[in-house]
Amino acid sequence: MTQPARIAQLDVASAEEFLARKPAWVKSDQTPTDAAALIAMVQVAKPKAMVEIGTSAGEGAAAMLYGTQTFGSELFSLDLSETVYYDRSKPIGAVVDEAFPEFLPRYQRRTGVMCDAVRTLDRRFDFVHIDGAHAHPWATVDFLRCLPFLNEGALVAFHDANYMAAISQAAYYFARILPGEFVGNHFLLRYEGPTDTLFQGLMDVLEINWQQNLAEQAIVNLYEDLLMVFPAKQAGALCARVLERHANYQKFTHLYSEVHGALWKREIERRKLLSEAKP
Repeated sequence: MTQPARIAQLDVASAEEFLARKPAWVKSDQTPTDAAALIAMVQVAKPKAMVEIGTSAGEGAAAMLYGTQTFGSELFSLDLSETVYYDRSKPIGAVVDEAFPEFLPRYQRRTGVMCDAVRTLDRRFDFVHIDGAHAHPWATVDFLRCLPFLNEGALVAFHDANYMAAISQAAYYFARILPGEFVGNHFLLRYEGPTDTLFQGLMDVLEINWQQNLAEQAIVNLYEDLLMVFPAKQAGALCARVLERHANYQKFTHLYSEVHGALWKREIERRKLLSEAKP
């Protein structure tokens, strides 16, 4: 696996024009740099098809669609919820509906689903945005479920990889084990097929103590999917590692929950400070 081409410069001015169109009800910490990073990454990827794991209001989805207007790229968004977590009156992806309706012909949503639903989309992808559950190991499992459906050379972006906060450690660990680059608050890697580096990196990431349990649906058919990517021995080893760490978390749930709760409290305090610092 090689490092992706460097993202030379972020067009923050263009991102600010994009952000100006967002509805007033949107509550997020998406900065001009965050938006510019997504726009720049998809423009480097020049994707025919993109998939996003975790959408909520749809700010990331809107940025990806905004950045691929000249390519006509289609985007599929997957989210477990039916509505935005901080405003239950808004459906998933509502930012696209309200502020960027011209992108709707290129946008499809699947709600009430988990990462395993990527296998139902009947597409191969050139760009993946992983921004779902952030507690370890969710970002890694989301990536595993996408792997069989990636074109070689696809770019994969993990959001919130730049700080070790309670909800961000999945991407944080991933970014420090596998080769790639930081683009804003994203970690970006290029998928070059089932290399030994990728396999060993995934094994190492999954070995780190988990912060949250996996839903059964996220594991169903995982071995079958990984056989589409890795040799049987490696696919079996990855599944065995997932099941082993899943059982370990179950055994020490109380301890892990306490640690995760303390980290989450720290994260809430960090976000409050950031919010108070905004003009």
